[in-house]
Amino acid sequence: YLGIKGGGAGAQHSHMDAGSFVFDAEGVRWAKELPNPAYTSMETPMLKLGGSLWKMEQNSLRWRAFAYNNRQHNTLTVNDKDHILGGFAPLVKVIEKRGRAGAVIDLTPALAGEVSKTTRTVEIAKKKDLVVTDMIEALEEKPAMVRWTLVTNGTPEVTEDGIRLTIGDKVRFLRAGAKGVRIEYKVWSSDPKDYDSPLKEYERPVPGTYIVGFTATVPAGGKARFMTVLGAE
Repeated sequence: YLGIKGGGAGAQHSHMDAGSFVFDAEGVRWAKELPNPAYTSMETPMLKLGGSLWKMEQNSLRWRAFAYNNRQHNTLTVNDKDHILGGFAPLVKVIEKRGRAGAVIDLTPALAGEVSKTTRTVEIAKKKDLVVTDMIEALEEKPAMVRWTLVTNGTPEVTEDGIRLTIGDKVRFLRAGAKGVRIEYKVWSSDPKDYDSPLKEYERPVPGTYIVGFTATVPAGGKARFMTVLGAE
């Protein structure tokens, strides 16, 4: 099972999660969303800090909520920037072929100012593997430092060529490749208190949840095609 999201953070109740997805295989959810905190638990802290959960602006305190930001979703972050609030990322193609099912999203509007162009293809291949292909074109004047993230309940082990994820007796491997670009696999904390956010004292950790993926840099004026597979072998 695969669910894919485009859209934009400016819609009501939205997060900065354009390009995100959920993925189930073998009765297990390998790619998930962080639990959404109750609105009542976030409204008062934001008011105390001079902000508002319902202030839908680019620099709103709303986007410092751990589960609302792009860094904690199954999507791309470039140059450590928030997604653009008004950057609507359209679903431009649906893939329905033998052995392939998924969609293509134009992420360029969500990453405006950090890339020249970015498209993301998310699909199930051979009825069993998750394949994510990110085409990234950097701006002429600056590189694109890419952070690729996956939220999962899989216990991670970083290996020489990827990340091994284990849930119960099920195992999957996350592996990525891009010609001419160095990839560094990472595991990030899923505890809001480990991040520099004014809201961190009001948020709760999510035990058993991990944020995994990789970082890489596309040089200024360059292009890269990242193919990432979450497979059973």
